[in-house]
Amino acid sequence: AKRPSNAAATGEAPQFLRPREGTTPLAIVLGAEGKGLRQKTRGLCDEMVRLDMPGPIKSLNVSNAAAIALFAATALRSREQLEGQPQQPAGSP
Repeated sequence: AKRPSNAAATGEAPQFLRPREGTTPLAIVLGAEGKGLRQKTRGLCDEMVRLDMPGPIKSLNVSNAAAIALFAATALRSREQLEGQPQQPAGSP
């Protein structure tokens, strides 16, 4: 079995969580509302990502953040299954 890639979701991350290509499993690591992730936890993750949300909201209830993150990470796969062909992630050349 492949080792999952770990993505820490934090509002300070430089890149957005986007749909992934390929079959490598992805583990999305979420922190507590307000406090976020501990530094040690962040250090154990492969990458830092943030949720692509409009407006001034900086912190979400963890269950809401999980729902948005799961949608963001899997939207491409769902579209491919419906259309029967691979799609490029939004913003890809």
